[in-house]
Amino acid sequence: MAAKRMEAEAKLAEEARRAVEIEAAKPKKKAVIGDAHPWSALSPSALKRRTAADLSEFLEERVR
Repeated sequence: MAAKRMEAEAKLAEEARRAVEIEAAKPKKKAVIGDAHPWSALSPSALKRRTAADLSEFLEERVR
């Protein structure tokens, strides 16, 4: 029983390792500046100054 369990755990570990390797090998998506929302260029302090209405409007735009 213990041998089967160890084999199953080793198999799962190998599958997880392969999944991580596959994910790491995928090309990373780069942000396209033209498609980015203007808020993405704002500093954190500037974002904090946005009002709830601004945020609501932004979220509604993203849903459409």
